[in-house]
Amino acid sequence: MTTVDDYHRYPTPALVQSSLQEVSGQLQEFLVLQNRTSITMVLHIVMLLS
Repeated sequence: MTTVDDYHRYPTPALVQSSLQEVSGQLQEFLVLQNRTSITMVLHIVMLLS
């Protein structure tokens, strides 16, 4: 059987993809919970800096 250590040593593309999806899902939930006006303010600042 494969252990967690094996996955850390040899990350498979499927494992990496699933963890990326999990992280992006958490980010989306976090953004939805935030105040939308603060998000737009941050976006404006980023556009001004870029």
